[in-house]
Amino acid sequence: TGNHSSYMADWGAETYAIDLSEAITVAYKNKNIFKSNIHYIQADINNPPFQENFFDFMYSQGVLHHLPNPKKGFNALLPKLKKEGVILLRMYNKEENFFMIYIIEKGIKRILLSFPFSFIKSISLLMTVLLYIITRLIYIPLYKINRKLSDSILPYSYYFIYISQFSFYQLHSIVFDLLIAPTAFYFSKEELKQ
Repeated sequence: TGNHSSYMADWGAETYAIDLSEAITVAYKNKNIFKSNIHYIQADINNPPFQENFFDFMYSQGVLHHLPNPKKGFNALLPKLKKEGVILLRMYNKEENFFMIYIIEKGIKRILLSFPFSFIKSISLLMTVLLYIITRLIYIPLYKINRKLSDSILPYSYYFIYISQFSFYQLHSIVFDLLIAPTAFYFSKEELKQ
């Protein structure tokens, strides 16, 4: 969707967004046609087309855990980061994620990936409708009444409250991405520190 790169550019950062697929063109058209401080590049994260020590800050939003070798992708980024630079990663976590790992990844997704692309897109649309309704009728009201109670009794409370700010289109792209990605690794905090 280009959301995160667009936010960075809006905050004044000289921004470089890369993606291996044609999605980079879609992101450009969706968000940033008229922004001069953002650059869209179709490139492989395992071989980023930047000189060493180029970036002050790097942000990988849900990419590395979909690579066949996440560690290789991470190691390809590090030389591009300045020594005093910061890298921020969003990765799938193992902790408290039974539903995603065992129900979605090892159950629903294994079945769905044998179906045609259009069928998976339809299923993701139905799941998005359900997610949209649940976040607006249960998660948001309870969160507004009592945040601590919401966090203690509702699974994935923090995440669902976070994504509830997104449009239906954005939610659908998140759900669809989750279901269509053939590879997904989950990491513990210790594995990420290493």
